[in-house]
Amino acid sequence: MGMGEPLGNPKIFDALRILTASELYGMSARRLNVSTVGVLPGIVKLTEEFPQVNLAFSLHSPFTEERNKLVPLNRMFPMEEVFNVLDQRIRSTGRRIWICYLLLQGINDSADHARALAQLIRDRPTETRYLYHVNLLPYNVGRAVPEKYSRARPEGVEQFQRILQQKRVSSSYRNSFGHGIDAACGQLFAGYEEVAARAARLGPDQPTPLPKAAEMLGSE
Repeated sequence: MGMGEPLGNPKIFDALRILTASELYGMSARRLNVSTVGVLPGIVKLTEEFPQVNLAFSLHSPFTEERNKLVPLNRMFPMEEVFNVLDQRIRSTGRRIWICYLLLQGINDSADHARALAQLIRDRPTETRYLYHVNLLPYNVGRAVPEKYSRARPEGVEQFQRILQQKRVSSSYRNSFGHGIDAACGQLFAGYEEVAARAARLGPDQPTPLPKAAEMLGSE
């Protein structure tokens, strides 16, 4: 999983062709995943050209106004419209859709959020609702990201997932690897931003100091 919006880059389809072509890498489409915040034209094209590739929809909030802030593209492609297209994808492919939900302490991890998310899934048509799976994600703290964001507490995660289970919504909580050395999801870019800021302060003629190994490892 890389940084950025895959379906915002048309080259993603060239990459998928190369990866799945039998005369090249020959990878199974069912073992490939594409994540999106909801770029509708890209989802439609992916369904038409690569129906067996797994699709993950990054939701992060079941409330429109809040999602507008967390995922500004929601204003262009509202989540209600995205879900309608995802329903069509399920009908035509029979493939599961992964709903990615990053749990942020005090922002989107409340019981009300869990209930609203469950209702959002339960409101899908009968023939599609059971092929949505909510993937709860831990937040990885980065040095160059706003301090207002922090990882949800374990008890909050347990409550959130328990509510989903009570509402009969399939869910799981993803483990995070590489967090201790700033190599987990989202942290590499945060580290790059810090180095870029140091370079800007020094000017073009000075070498850019990289973070010390001990600093990156969180030790002295």
